[in-house]
Amino acid sequence: MPILKTNSVDSKTGSQVFYLKLLLAFFLGYMSGRSSNANSLKDYTLKDAVNEELSIQPTSATTATATVHKENGQQFHRQDFLPHLPDCNKPQSPLSLTELGKKYKPTKFVKYAHTNYNRLYPLYLEKYRTKKFRMLEIGLDSGAGSLMWREYFPCAKLYGLEYQTSTTQTQGAISITTIQGDQGNKTFLEGEFLRQTGGNFDVIVDDGGHHYEQQSTSYIVLFEKALNPGGVYLLEDIETSYWKKGTSLYGTKLTRGGFTEPKTVVNKFKQLVDVVNKKFFDNSYTVFGPVDHWVATVSFLSNLIILTKKDAYHCYNELQYIWPRRLADDCPAKKQSVNSIQKSPMVAYCGKNIIQRDSLHKEHTWNETGSSR
Repeated sequence: MPILKTNSVDSKTGSQVFYLKLLLAFFLGYMSGRSSNANSLKDYTLKDAVNEELSIQPTSATTATATVHKENGQQFHRQDFLPHLPDCNKPQSPLSLTELGKKYKPTKFVKYAHTNYNRLYPLYLEKYRTKKFRMLEIGLDSGAGSLMWREYFPCAKLYGLEYQTSTTQTQGAISITTIQGDQGNKTFLEGEFLRQTGGNFDVIVDDGGHHYEQQSTSYIVLFEKALNPGGVYLLEDIETSYWKKGTSLYGTKLTRGGFTEPKTVVNKFKQLVDVVNKKFFDNSYTVFGPVDHWVATVSFLSNLIILTKKDAYHCYNELQYIWPRRLADDCPAKKQSVNSIQKSPMVAYCGKNIIQRDSLHKEHTWNETGSSR
Protein backbone atom coordinates (compact mmCIF):
# COMPACT_ATOMS: atom_id res chain seq x y z
CA MET A 1 0.00 0.00 0.00
CA PRO A 2 1.27 3.53 -0.72
CA ILE A 3 2.34 5.50 2.32
CA LEU A 4 0.71 8.90 2.76
CA LYS A 5 3.27 11.59 3.59
CA THR A 6 2.55 14.91 5.27
CA ASN A 7 3.19 17.82 2.92
CA SER A 8 5.58 20.17 4.73
CA VAL A 9 4.52 23.09 2.52
CA ASP A 10 0.87 22.60 3.48
CA SER A 11 1.88 22.36 7.14
CA LYS A 12 3.84 25.58 6.93
CA THR A 13 0.97 27.34 5.16
CA GLY A 14 -1.44 26.14 7.84
CA SER A 15 0.76 27.61 10.56
CA GLN A 16 0.96 30.93 8.73
CA VAL A 17 -2.81 31.06 8.42
CA PHE A 18 -3.16 30.32 12.12
CA TYR A 19 -0.85 33.16 13.17
CA LEU A 20 -2.51 35.56 10.74
CA LYS A 21 -5.88 34.76 12.31
CA LEU A 22 -4.40 35.25 15.78
CA LEU A 23 -2.96 38.61 14.78
CA LEU A 24 -6.30 39.65 13.28
CA ALA A 25 -8.06 38.69 16.53
CA PHE A 26 -5.73 40.91 18.58
CA PHE A 27 -6.22 43.77 16.16
CA LEU A 28 -10.01 43.53 16.30
CA GLY A 29 -9.84 43.39 20.08
CA TYR A 30 -7.73 46.55 20.12
CA MET A 31 -10.08 48.39 17.74
CA SER A 32 -13.17 47.39 19.72
CA GLY A 33 -11.45 48.58 22.90
CA ARG A 34 -11.26 52.10 21.44
CA SER A 35 -15.03 52.32 21.47
CA SER A 36 -16.77 52.09 24.83
CA ASN A 37 -19.97 50.95 23.12
CA ALA A 38 -18.29 48.18 21.18
CA ASN A 39 -16.14 47.15 24.14
CA SER A 40 -19.11 46.88 26.49
CA LEU A 41 -21.09 44.87 23.98
CA LYS A 42 -18.06 42.65 23.34
CA ASP A 43 -17.58 42.04 27.07
CA TYR A 44 -21.23 41.16 27.50
CA THR A 45 -21.19 38.78 24.57
CA LEU A 46 -18.08 36.98 25.79
CA LYS A 47 -19.42 36.59 29.33
CA ASP A 48 -22.74 35.50 27.93
CA ALA A 49 -21.10 32.85 25.77
CA VAL A 50 -19.01 31.52 28.64
CA ASN A 51 -22.04 31.40 30.92
CA GLU A 52 -23.99 29.56 28.25
CA GLU A 53 -21.32 26.89 28.00
CA LEU A 54 -21.40 26.43 31.78
CA SER A 55 -25.16 26.37 32.20
CA ILE A 56 -26.57 24.45 29.25
CA GLN A 57 -26.76 20.70 29.48
CA PRO A 58 -24.69 18.90 26.83
CA THR A 59 -27.62 16.58 26.12
CA SER A 60 -29.74 19.41 24.75
CA ALA A 61 -32.03 18.15 22.01
CA THR A 62 -31.02 21.02 19.76
CA THR A 63 -27.29 20.35 19.97
CA ALA A 64 -25.99 18.38 16.99
CA THR A 65 -22.98 16.08 17.11
CA ALA A 66 -21.01 14.32 14.40
CA THR A 67 -20.78 10.53 14.37
CA VAL A 68 -19.02 8.02 12.16
CA HIS A 69 -21.37 5.81 10.16
CA LYS A 70 -20.12 2.62 8.52
CA GLU A 71 -21.83 1.32 5.40
CA ASN A 72 -20.56 -1.26 2.90
CA GLY A 73 -17.10 -1.09 4.44
CA GLN A 74 -16.84 2.67 4.05
CA GLN A 75 -16.98 5.36 6.73
CA PHE A 76 -19.18 8.42 6.56
CA HIS A 77 -19.49 11.34 8.95
CA ARG A 78 -23.15 11.81 9.82
CA GLN A 79 -24.67 14.74 11.66
CA ASP A 80 -26.68 13.67 14.70
CA PHE A 81 -29.38 16.24 15.47
CA LEU A 82 -30.83 14.18 18.33
CA PRO A 83 -27.80 13.18 20.41
CA HIS A 84 -29.92 12.93 23.56
CA LEU A 85 -31.80 9.95 22.09
CA PRO A 86 -30.29 6.43 21.90
CA ASP A 87 -29.38 5.12 18.46
CA CYS A 88 -31.57 2.52 16.78
CA ASN A 89 -29.67 -0.66 15.88
CA LYS A 90 -32.49 -2.31 13.94
CA PRO A 91 -32.40 -2.50 10.13
CA GLN A 92 -33.81 0.60 8.44
CA SER A 93 -36.45 0.45 5.74
CA PRO A 94 -35.09 1.62 2.37
CA LEU A 95 -38.46 3.22 1.59
CA SER A 96 -39.17 6.93 1.91
CA LEU A 97 -42.25 8.16 3.74
CA THR A 98 -43.95 8.75 0.38
CA GLU A 99 -43.22 5.17 -0.64
CA LEU A 100 -44.43 3.85 2.71
CA GLY A 101 -47.61 5.87 2.25
CA LYS A 102 -48.23 4.12 -1.05
CA LYS A 103 -47.52 0.76 0.58
CA TYR A 104 -49.85 1.08 3.58
CA LYS A 105 -52.32 3.63 2.18
CA PRO A 106 -53.32 5.62 5.29
CA THR A 107 -56.11 8.02 4.40
CA LYS A 108 -54.00 11.11 5.07
CA PHE A 109 -51.53 10.07 2.37
CA VAL A 110 -53.85 8.54 -0.21
CA LYS A 111 -57.54 9.40 0.08
CA TYR A 112 -56.76 12.91 1.30
CA ALA A 113 -53.48 13.39 -0.54
CA HIS A 114 -54.13 17.15 -0.73
CA THR A 115 -52.60 17.37 2.73
CA ASN A 116 -49.12 16.76 1.25
CA TYR A 117 -48.01 15.38 4.63
CA ASN A 118 -45.79 12.80 2.96
CA ARG A 119 -43.53 15.65 1.78
CA LEU A 120 -43.83 17.86 4.86
CA TYR A 121 -43.29 15.34 7.65
CA PRO A 122 -39.75 14.29 6.67
CA LEU A 123 -38.60 17.88 7.27
CA TYR A 124 -39.20 17.30 10.99
CA LEU A 125 -39.34 13.52 11.44
CA GLU A 126 -36.70 11.99 9.18
CA LYS A 127 -34.01 12.49 11.83
CA TYR A 128 -35.97 10.22 14.22
CA ARG A 129 -35.73 7.18 11.95
CA THR A 130 -32.39 6.08 13.39
CA LYS A 131 -33.37 6.75 17.02
CA LYS A 132 -35.15 5.10 19.93
CA PHE A 133 -37.97 7.37 21.09
CA ARG A 134 -41.61 7.54 22.15
CA MET A 135 -44.37 8.71 19.81
CA LEU A 136 -48.07 9.34 20.29
CA GLU A 137 -50.65 9.64 17.53
CA ILE A 138 -54.14 10.86 18.35
CA GLY A 139 -56.73 9.35 15.99
CA LEU A 140 -55.90 5.99 14.40
CA ASP A 141 -58.58 5.75 11.69
CA SER A 142 -58.09 2.51 9.72
CA GLY A 143 -54.87 1.65 11.54
CA ALA A 144 -52.86 1.83 8.30
CA GLY A 145 -50.97 4.85 9.62
CA SER A 146 -49.79 2.89 12.66
CA LEU A 147 -48.39 0.16 10.44
CA MET A 148 -46.65 2.78 8.34
CA TRP A 149 -45.07 4.44 11.38
CA ARG A 150 -43.83 1.06 12.62
CA GLU A 151 -41.78 0.58 9.47
CA TYR A 152 -40.71 4.22 9.23
CA PHE A 153 -39.55 4.23 12.87
CA PRO A 154 -38.30 0.68 13.64
CA CYS A 155 -37.14 1.57 17.18
CA ALA A 156 -40.00 3.83 18.24
CA LYS A 157 -42.32 2.95 21.09
CA LEU A 158 -45.65 3.83 19.48
CA TYR A 159 -48.81 4.85 21.33
CA GLY A 160 -52.25 5.67 20.00
CA LEU A 161 -55.20 7.55 21.49
CA GLU A 162 -58.49 6.62 19.86
CA TYR A 163 -62.06 7.61 20.73
CA GLN A 164 -64.00 5.06 18.65
CA THR A 165 -64.18 1.53 20.01
CA SER A 166 -64.29 -0.01 16.52
CA THR A 167 -61.01 1.56 15.44
CA THR A 168 -59.14 0.32 18.50
CA GLN A 169 -59.39 -3.22 17.14
CA THR A 170 -57.71 -2.76 13.76
CA GLN A 171 -54.46 -4.50 12.90
CA GLY A 172 -52.61 -1.21 13.21
CA ALA A 173 -54.13 -0.30 16.58
CA ILE A 174 -53.39 -3.74 17.99
CA SER A 175 -49.78 -3.58 16.81
CA ILE A 176 -49.07 -0.55 19.05
CA THR A 177 -50.11 0.49 22.57
CA THR A 178 -53.59 1.95 22.08
CA ILE A 179 -55.56 3.85 24.72
CA GLN A 180 -59.25 4.53 24.25
CA GLY A 181 -60.47 7.93 25.38
CA ASP A 182 -61.51 11.48 24.55
CA GLN A 183 -58.77 13.89 23.55
CA GLY A 184 -61.07 16.77 24.44
CA ASN A 185 -61.46 15.64 28.05
CA LYS A 186 -58.85 17.45 30.15
CA THR A 187 -59.50 15.35 33.24
CA PHE A 188 -58.95 12.13 31.28
CA LEU A 189 -55.75 13.39 29.64
CA GLU A 190 -54.21 14.64 32.89
CA GLY A 191 -55.25 11.55 34.82
CA GLU A 192 -55.90 8.16 33.30
CA PHE A 193 -54.11 8.78 30.02
CA LEU A 194 -50.85 9.95 31.58
CA ARG A 195 -50.99 7.15 34.15
CA GLN A 196 -51.41 4.50 31.46
CA THR A 197 -48.80 5.82 29.06
CA GLY A 198 -46.32 7.54 31.35
CA GLY A 199 -46.11 10.48 28.95
CA ASN A 200 -42.52 11.39 28.05
CA PHE A 201 -43.21 11.45 24.32
CA ASP A 202 -40.71 12.90 21.86
CA VAL A 203 -43.22 13.20 19.01
CA ILE A 204 -46.97 13.85 19.23
CA VAL A 205 -49.26 13.87 16.17
CA ASP A 206 -52.81 15.17 16.58
CA ASP A 207 -54.95 13.60 13.86
CA GLY A 208 -58.00 13.27 16.07
CA GLY A 209 -61.42 14.87 15.93
CA HIS A 210 -60.30 18.23 14.44
CA HIS A 211 -62.72 20.28 16.53
CA TYR A 212 -61.35 23.38 18.25
CA GLU A 213 -62.19 22.04 21.70
CA GLN A 214 -60.30 18.81 21.02
CA GLN A 215 -57.27 20.38 19.37
CA SER A 216 -56.84 23.12 21.97
CA THR A 217 -57.39 20.85 24.99
CA SER A 218 -54.89 18.28 23.72
CA TYR A 219 -52.31 20.99 23.12
CA ILE A 220 -52.82 22.62 26.53
CA VAL A 221 -52.39 19.34 28.42
CA LEU A 222 -50.07 17.22 26.29
CA PHE A 223 -47.61 19.82 25.04
CA GLU A 224 -46.68 20.76 28.59
CA LYS A 225 -47.20 17.52 30.51
CA ALA A 226 -46.62 14.71 28.01
CA LEU A 227 -44.05 16.04 25.51
CA ASN A 228 -40.38 15.92 26.40
CA PRO A 229 -38.28 19.10 26.15
CA GLY A 230 -36.95 19.36 22.62
CA GLY A 231 -39.91 17.36 21.28
CA VAL A 232 -42.11 18.11 18.27
CA TYR A 233 -45.91 18.51 18.21
CA LEU A 234 -47.77 18.19 14.89
CA LEU A 235 -51.36 19.42 14.62
CA GLU A 236 -53.11 18.14 11.50
CA ASP A 237 -56.19 19.14 9.53
CA ILE A 238 -56.38 22.78 10.53
CA GLU A 239 -58.58 23.24 7.45
CA THR A 240 -61.58 22.92 9.79
CA SER A 241 -60.74 26.39 11.11
CA TYR A 242 -61.97 27.72 7.78
CA TRP A 243 -65.14 25.64 7.63
CA LYS A 244 -68.54 27.17 8.25
CA LYS A 245 -69.74 27.25 11.84
CA GLY A 246 -72.30 24.50 12.42
CA THR A 247 -70.79 22.11 9.87
CA SER A 248 -71.12 18.54 11.08
CA LEU A 249 -67.85 16.68 11.65
CA TYR A 250 -67.87 13.15 13.07
CA GLY A 251 -71.43 13.66 14.25
CA THR A 252 -70.78 16.93 16.08
CA LYS A 253 -71.28 20.47 14.78
CA LEU A 254 -68.37 22.88 14.70
CA THR A 255 -68.76 25.63 17.31
CA ARG A 256 -66.72 28.16 15.30
CA GLY A 257 -65.20 28.64 11.89
CA GLY A 258 -64.26 31.07 9.15
CA PHE A 259 -61.42 33.44 8.36
CA THR A 260 -62.76 36.30 10.48
CA GLU A 261 -63.58 34.17 13.53
CA PRO A 262 -60.88 35.12 16.06
CA LYS A 263 -61.10 31.96 18.15
CA THR A 264 -60.38 29.24 15.63
CA VAL A 265 -57.32 27.03 16.05
CA VAL A 266 -55.53 28.78 13.20
CA ASN A 267 -56.17 32.31 14.45
CA LYS A 268 -55.32 31.43 18.05
CA PHE A 269 -52.08 29.71 17.13
CA LYS A 270 -51.11 32.66 14.94
CA GLN A 271 -50.79 34.64 18.16
CA LEU A 272 -48.03 32.31 19.35
CA VAL A 273 -45.71 34.33 17.14
CA ASP A 274 -45.82 36.97 19.88
CA VAL A 275 -45.28 34.30 22.53
CA VAL A 276 -42.09 33.11 20.84
CA ASN A 277 -40.95 36.76 20.81
CA LYS A 278 -42.45 37.69 24.19
CA LYS A 279 -39.23 39.10 25.63
CA PHE A 280 -39.56 41.97 23.14
CA PHE A 281 -43.28 42.40 23.75
CA ASP A 282 -44.57 41.10 27.10
CA ASN A 283 -42.67 38.56 29.22
CA SER A 284 -45.90 37.27 30.75
CA TYR A 285 -47.89 37.06 27.48
CA THR A 286 -49.73 33.82 26.67
CA VAL A 287 -52.57 32.76 24.38
CA PHE A 288 -53.69 29.41 25.78
CA GLY A 289 -52.08 29.74 29.21
CA PRO A 290 -48.77 28.82 30.92
CA VAL A 291 -48.22 26.00 28.41
CA ASP A 292 -47.30 28.60 25.80
CA HIS A 293 -44.08 29.47 27.63
CA TRP A 294 -42.73 26.10 26.46
CA VAL A 295 -43.10 26.93 22.75
CA ALA A 296 -39.73 27.29 21.03
CA THR A 297 -40.98 27.52 17.44
CA VAL A 298 -44.31 27.53 15.63
CA SER A 299 -44.56 26.80 11.91
CA PHE A 300 -47.56 26.97 9.60
CA LEU A 301 -47.65 24.61 6.63
CA SER A 302 -50.41 23.43 4.34
CA ASN A 303 -53.17 22.08 6.61
CA LEU A 304 -50.63 21.68 9.40
CA ILE A 305 -49.19 23.48 12.43
CA ILE A 306 -45.89 22.24 13.85
CA LEU A 307 -44.52 23.31 17.22
CA THR A 308 -41.26 22.44 18.92
CA LYS A 309 -40.76 22.49 22.67
CA LYS A 310 -38.00 24.35 24.48
CA ASP A 311 -35.18 22.48 26.15
CA ALA A 312 -32.12 23.50 28.19
CA TYR A 313 -30.65 25.28 25.18
CA HIS A 314 -33.47 27.83 25.34
CA CYS A 315 -32.97 28.89 28.97
CA TYR A 316 -31.00 31.92 27.82
CA ASN A 317 -34.11 33.25 26.11
CA GLU A 318 -36.09 33.47 29.34
CA LEU A 319 -34.38 36.63 30.53
CA GLN A 320 -35.52 40.14 29.87
CA TYR A 321 -34.52 42.04 26.77
CA ILE A 322 -31.19 43.88 27.12
CA TRP A 323 -32.48 47.03 25.38
CA PRO A 324 -35.95 47.60 26.91
CA ARG A 325 -35.81 51.37 26.38
CA ARG A 326 -35.80 50.84 22.65
CA LEU A 327 -39.17 49.10 22.75
CA ALA A 328 -42.36 50.89 21.74
CA ASP A 329 -44.66 52.23 24.43
CA ASP A 330 -47.31 49.60 23.67
CA CYS A 331 -44.87 46.80 24.62
CA PRO A 332 -45.16 46.01 28.36
CA ALA A 333 -41.64 44.50 28.31
CA LYS A 334 -40.34 48.06 28.12
CA LYS A 335 -41.06 48.59 31.82
CA GLN A 336 -41.39 45.05 33.19
CA SER A 337 -39.29 43.86 36.12
CA VAL A 338 -37.72 40.44 36.47
CA ASN A 339 -40.87 39.32 38.29
CA SER A 340 -42.68 39.25 34.95
CA ILE A 341 -41.08 35.90 34.07
CA GLN A 342 -41.85 34.16 37.35
CA LYS A 343 -45.10 32.58 36.11
CA SER A 344 -43.30 30.78 33.33
CA PRO A 345 -42.79 27.02 33.93
CA MET A 346 -39.40 27.52 32.30
CA VAL A 347 -38.20 29.20 35.52
CA ALA A 348 -38.53 25.94 37.47
CA TYR A 349 -37.13 23.91 34.57
CA CYS A 350 -34.08 26.09 33.98
CA GLY A 351 -33.46 26.75 37.68
CA LYS A 352 -29.99 28.09 38.31
CA ASN A 353 -29.42 28.64 34.60
CA ILE A 354 -31.84 31.58 34.65
CA ILE A 355 -30.44 32.85 37.96
CA GLN A 356 -26.91 32.84 36.57
CA ARG A 357 -27.97 34.69 33.48
CA ASP A 358 -30.01 37.18 35.45
CA SER A 359 -26.95 38.08 37.52
CA LEU A 360 -25.08 38.65 34.30
CA HIS A 361 -27.78 41.03 33.11
CA LYS A 362 -27.60 42.99 36.34
CA GLU A 363 -23.96 43.80 35.61
CA HIS A 364 -25.16 46.04 32.79
CA THR A 365 -27.64 48.88 32.52
CA TRP A 366 -28.21 49.49 28.85
CA ASN A 367 -28.76 52.98 27.46
CA GLU A 368 -30.45 53.99 24.25
CA THR A 369 -27.31 53.43 22.13
CA GLY A 370 -26.71 49.93 23.40
CA SER A 371 -23.69 50.65 25.58
CA SER A 372 -23.49 49.82 29.29
CA ARG A 373 -22.88 52.28 32.07
